[in-house]
Amino acid sequence: LEQEKQELQRLVDLLRRMQFGQKRERFEDPNQTQLPLEVQQAVLEEQEEVIKQEITYSRQKKKHPGRAKLPDHLPVEEIEIYPEGDLSDKICIGKETTDV
Repeated sequence: LEQEKQELQRLVDLLRRMQFGQKRERFEDPNQTQLPLEVQQAVLEEQEEVIKQEITYSRQKKKHPGRAKLPDHLPVEEIEIYPEGDLSDKICIGKETTDV
């Protein structure tokens, strides 16, 4: 029983260290922060060729930016909605129209 208790305590300590302990990069390359001082001329010329490529293409314009207009043969119904209350001292500042 005592051995099982010690094993469980060791496991709890290990999990606490994993969760709350200090973390660091274990597989960090020590040469990672060093930049090469000499750059090969052929590599530079190849990169310049890639940068200077000219790309041309043609696009098709979109047919319409939104939904299509409703046909003219459909009946038109106008519904006006006014706010509740006394409107005698109010003025209309805009109108909104929606086709459904």
